[in-house]
Amino acid sequence: MALRRKIKKVKPPHRGTFIKFDNFNIKIDKKLCGLINNLWELGIRTVSSCEGSCGFLCKHKWKQKRNKKESYSYHTVTKQCYTYVWLVFEQIKDYEKFLNIVCDYNDPIYNNILERAEKKYQKDNWSIRVLHENYGVKYRTNKAKDLWIEDGCVKNNIIMKLQLTFPQKHLSYVEKRIAHAFKIKQ
Repeated sequence: MALRRKIKKVKPPHRGTFIKFDNFNIKIDKKLCGLINNLWELGIRTVSSCEGSCGFLCKHKWKQKRNKKESYSYHTVTKQCYTYVWLVFEQIKDYEKFLNIVCDYNDPIYNNILERAEKKYQKDNWSIRVLHENYGVKYRTNKAKDLWIEDGCVKNNIIMKLQLTFPQKHLSYVEKRIAHAFKIKQ
């Protein structure tokens, strides 16, 4: 049975720019271009990113609207919305390599990175979620109706990817740690 999902188009609150990597031009949010390029050069693969995302700890409220033909979800915006950086790593080993570069046991945000901060500092915690994707599922699009339609699955090919969100105020810290590792590599 085909599953139908309504794609709700939302204008992003930030602009992207293209960077070239492995003969591909890839659109990346402007504030993340340097970081993503350095990650890739270090062999840390990402498959998606956003400079202004809701964190997994964001307190927005989800609402659902339904009518006779469709249903879709949206959320109400809070002060926490769009204040996180979101990265999706291609494989778990990419996330581990990233953490081993970024973590500094003697740095005050170390406990935020490992989600062990005291309660009053938990709003600055980094958070991860597992994203399961089945590359065996075949899709087609119906652009006129803005739908992704699943056309079945011949053989499962499920891949686990880790999604990370962290506060935007930690971005400069992450960039410095990754840039330092990149300089050492050269």
